[in-house]
Amino acid sequence: MPSLLSRLRRKPDPDDLLEDRDAARLDANLAALRQHDTDADRIFPASPFTAARGGGRPADQLAAQLEAYATAKHAAGQMHLWQVLFDLEGVA
Repeated sequence: MPSLLSRLRRKPDPDDLLEDRDAARLDANLAALRQHDTDADRIFPASPFTAARGGGRPADQLAAQLEAYATAKHAAGQMHLWQVLFDLEGVA
């Protein structure tokens, strides 16, 4: 299975509704995190996963934002919040 970043960088397939739902779920998770995590609020704009679906610059920006967020959470000993961001089952 391709990585999340490689899936974000390729051109979207209109028939690929699962990935659209995944991007929407990740954006919803991020919106919830931004309410109490100052790093998430500082690093990410609104709906970056949906914006990155078309690839190009938004996907490149998202890759850099994800790296910055992972670094911040690791430094703070809060990697559980990284896992919350990528929970496709039920956070949002």
